[in-house]
Amino acid sequence: MSGSLEQWVNLFKIDNFVEDEITSEHRLGRFKVKVTLKNGEAEYLKVRLVAEGSDNIEYSDSEKRRNINFKLVKTQPIMTSGDAETELEQEFWLPAAGGNKYKIEAMYKGDVKATSKVIESRRKLFYQIITMRGLTIPSDFSGFEDEYWNEAKKYYIKLKNIGTAEIDRIENIGSRSDSNALKESAKAVYSGQDYDFGSAGSYCVAVIFTDHLAVKDAGKTLRWNYNGSISKTTNRNLTIRYASPGQAVGNHYLWRDLVTGEGPNISATFTDHTGAEHDVTSDISLGPVEVGSSGIKKLIFSPANLPDSFFEDASNSGFLSITFDAVNRMRAGLALGDNVIVICTRAWWRDTPSSKMLDVMVHELGHKIGMVSDGTGKKPDATSKQYTGQGHVGSHCSNGYSYDAGTSTWSNGAGDKCVMYGSTNGVRAFCGECEAPVRKADCDVKWSSIAD
Repeated sequence: MSGSLEQWVNLFKIDNFVEDEITSEHRLGRFKVKVTLKNGEAEYLKVRLVAEGSDNIEYSDSEKRRNINFKLVKTQPIMTSGDAETELEQEFWLPAAGGNKYKIEAMYKGDVKATSKVIESRRKLFYQIITMRGLTIPSDFSGFEDEYWNEAKKYYIKLKNIGTAEIDRIENIGSRSDSNALKESAKAVYSGQDYDFGSAGSYCVAVIFTDHLAVKDAGKTLRWNYNGSISKTTNRNLTIRYASPGQAVGNHYLWRDLVTGEGPNISATFTDHTGAEHDVTSDISLGPVEVGSSGIKKLIFSPANLPDSFFEDASNSGFLSITFDAVNRMRAGLALGDNVIVICTRAWWRDTPSSKMLDVMVHELGHKIGMVSDGTGKKPDATSKQYTGQGHVGSHCSNGYSYDAGTSTWSNGAGDKCVMYGSTNGVRAFCGECEAPVRKADCDVKWSSIAD
């Protein structure tokens, strides 16, 4: 028989999915094979599912043990009795992978009696854009959709945009309470219920565009040591530099112009050679803006008001202690619980280019489909480049980079870089190491829904 059939393997048979390129419930999930047995032909025959061509992706034994959706049932007997012509049905299902090709063969006494059309496996997911009012978001999401469809790599995950809605602006999402407030606001305009099925999960992801995704280091204290040889008339430039947990020592910017009413909350004391403490908060001023509209990583200390006695002997020792709020880090995106990913439109007090937002969309949806697989649960086997931690949150791909545990720093290494690296890097594509897990991913995702 000529032509081929597309089978959307992650979707179950329900009218909600019969749209666009899916023309019938028969093209969803499991499918039935009809076989007509002629008068007195046999007590039974076998129907088998066989690979078509040589480029199907294979699951390992460990993958098949972890996830029934990775298994292929190759042969099914069809039983009958009596001599009358009989039409029978047998159900089959395809593994979760995208881009595999199969055909059905009906066999009688070891001979192939009939062959079906080629059946090609496909996956489909849905997404809704939810944006805060007044933000600039991409006007075209084809760059996001194309990487998941990617015919050349046979990913075949079709993404459908079901529309756009708006919510009120929240200036920054930096804490769990912020995230919960964001999800509650998005819930009011979410419209993906046609693809939500309670305990059976949601097949629609809410893509929420926000302002900053900055995390605060509140009440950070740094200390600078001085002796009496410093000049009373020379200001001291102080770089805000320290290591946050899991991060290398690096410069940090003051928390300012991110949330209305929140500033860097600077306070300072100077402890002199006698042990006396002096409030020198008024002697601390802000350094120049170095990033975006408001990024300041330096403070300026004026020693002019310190007691004269401190400067009378060069061996006198004292220290300056400054407490402040700073930016721990800024995120380009987040994969939150439920069916939610978050994309920021501004970072470091600057607008994020649309191309970078699309990169982040690919990355965050990657997390939602199980990337970067660590080889546990219902996910494919881990790749050699999979890592967790090391300054990043979640499971990521190190391909194209090397990590120095001694200094907690990343640098360029060998290999093609991946969109699933733990920080934005200008890459939108999955690397060669991650191609197989994307193609193998079980897109019967069962996300919980913010609508519930």
